[in-house]
Amino acid sequence: MRLLLFATAAVCTFLVGGCASTSAPAADATLVHAFEEAVPGTTVISARSGDIDADGTQDLAVVYRTAEGTFRTRALLSHEGSATVTNEFKAPVEAQAVQLRDIDDKQPVEVIVRGSKNGAVGYAVYRVEGDQLVDVFDSGMANCCGR
Repeated sequence: MRLLLFATAAVCTFLVGGCASTSAPAADATLVHAFEEAVPGTTVISARSGDIDADGTQDLAVVYRTAEGTFRTRALLSHEGSATVTNEFKAPVEAQAVQLRDIDDKQPVEVIVRGSKNGAVGYAVYRVEGDQLVDVFDSGMANCCGR
């Protein structure tokens, strides 16, 4: 139990402290445009492109604002000649950042979303399973996500 708590604390420190890399590549503009067409009325706030479903194609992990003013997280999964938009999760309302990291040494890579609301910081780790985005772990998201 003590080892599990230590490992969890170490991962949390790594994720919270290491997600805001300014050297991370920007999201592919073509994928951002495809996402905005697939989910009308949205404004992309933060996004990262990479192969997040381990199929050899570039995908997009996104934090976006809806037309109603809520913040959400989704992914656009590219397939040969088509794309699928995953399910959504609530997202932080301020200082949003999206990173792609391999934190468990196996494919696919994890999607890490972090941000804040009125000083309360939170982050979540997601993984693509099939065409769904699955919440693997989160901390503080209830306090930093909007409605």
